Amino acid sequence: MIHDAALKQVAHKLPKIGPRTHAMGDLFMAGVFLAAGLVFYRRNSKRAALGAALCGAATLAVSALTDYEDSGKKHIHYSNHGGIHTGLAGMAATMPALLDIADEGEARFFRAAAAVGSVVGIATDYQRRPRRLR
Repeated sequence: MIHDAALKQVAHKLPKIGPRTHAMGDLFMAGVFLAAGLVFYRRNSKRAALGAALCGAATLAVSALTDYEDSGKKHIHYSNHGGIHTGLAGMAATMPALLDIADEGEARFFRAAAAVGSVVGIATDYQRRPRRLR
């Protein structure tokens, strides 16, 4: 509860971001998750690697299906992306408990990624009319 209030307080001080910035952030976070999965795998933390790969793949899939440009050619409208984004942040937050790595160092990565995802989600204006991405 305190964690959520602190995130909202920080995020509301940030300027609102639009679809283009949010799309770049989604792709960046997908890459971070996938890179972390590789690092965890090489460190022989297979469960953390699996969790990071799942989060990265889910983020990438949602990003690929989201209509950031409001063109009507993709399946997820940008205004609906916010709820899905919140779910992805929640998925990252629960990975340590789900994979029984909550007491390991890798859990910090998932908590930090969930916090970043929450801040970005709160700072995004999902009602802003998107401009064409070029």
